[in-house]
This record gives sequence, C-alpha cells and structure tokens, in this order.
Amino acid sequence: MKLRLLCYLILISLLPLGIAKAEEPRIKIFSPQGTMKSVRQVRAMFSEPVVAFGDPRLTDPFKINCPD
Repeated sequence: MKLRLLCYLILISLLPLGIAKAEEPRIKIFSPQGTMKSVRQVRAMFSEPVVAFGDPRLTDPFKINCPD
C-alpha cells in the first residue's frame, strides 16, 4: 500500500516535466541593426519555420515599423 502511494506521488510530481510549454518562434538573427543609410533589404532568421517558403497566401511573420 505504501509502495503504491509512493509510486503515485512520484508520477504526479514528474507529470509537469512531461508537459512542454509551446513556445512561439523567436527571431534569432536580424540584420541590419541600428541606423543605416539606403537599406534595400533585411534578413530575419527565426528559431523555427514560420511560413512555407514563398507562399504568398500567408500573413507576414512580423511587422515592420520604420519611421522613414
């Protein structure tokens, strides 16, 4: 009886470890950074695939806020 109770307590305490929290993709690399003159393109690399390559039906993975 005590062994069974101990097993249940161990399983219950380990349960949160098996539930992985889903993280949203993060930007790993973004260039250029800072103030640049005549920027024609930017490069953004995410922690995981965000959209299928070249699929125009999907929304943009992030918003651009440029004062100029």
